[in-house]
Amino acid sequence: MKRTILYLIGILSGLLFSVTSCNKDCDTNPQQNTNTLQTLVTRTYTGVLVGSTGAYELNLIENGAIASVVFDDETYNLYSNETLENSQSLTLSDGSISLTVEVDENGDNPAISFTIPGHNIEATIVLSNQTNPNRNYIGSTESVSPSEAKVYRTTFNLTLHDGNKWTGIERVDLDIDPGNPNHQSAQGQTIKVDGTFIENESTVILTRSNSIYTLYKVSDELKLYQAAGGTFEVMLTQVN
Repeated sequence: MKRTILYLIGILSGLLFSVTSCNKDCDTNPQQNTNTLQTLVTRTYTGVLVGSTGAYELNLIENGAIASVVFDDETYNLYSNETLENSQSLTLSDGSISLTVEVDENGDNPAISFTIPGHNIEATIVLSNQTNPNRNYIGSTESVSPSEAKVYRTTFNLTLHDGNKWTGIERVDLDIDPGNPNHQSAQGQTIKVDGTFIENESTVILTRSNSIYTLYKVSDELKLYQAAGGTFEVMLTQVN
């Protein structure tokens, strides 16, 4: 895992230190300690957000909740010592930003919102499977006409989950077409998008409606560049 899990381990370790006392087994059985940390997490959600751009991981634990939010290249660690109950909401904060999550009477259909000063945030939320954890990517798309006059650029963030599904959010940052006086710009529009994917050692192939995008793996990035009849580019970076 990336830096998010490091924050999680550190925070959970602190919680354990404050609520439990250690005996000799703590020194002689490190595997037991790891198992205890894992059992504290009861449910994990992840997702992506725009307004500017970012991603998050929210862990519900036995005696509260913790979250790591990556937003505009800054990382925020949020906490709550309350437990999320069915039909209720729970707010986590670090004193500067906050997130609120709520579930229905069965503890399902989660919804999430963020308060980040100076930004209007829209976000997704996806339950993560512990045996096949979600992966969050943030990035952009850009389409440029052959004459380089028409430009369409978006913030494009997504979560890969459940082995073959992806859920994302896209905001149009630039939509200009000087050659078309009747062009109705979509700039500022935000939509939630989803689809399925197929993955192998070198590519992740996204299917979205009737479109298919073959993204190539480069370290922790997914990239696509096409240069036929203009250019089309996708660049995504895994953040957690």
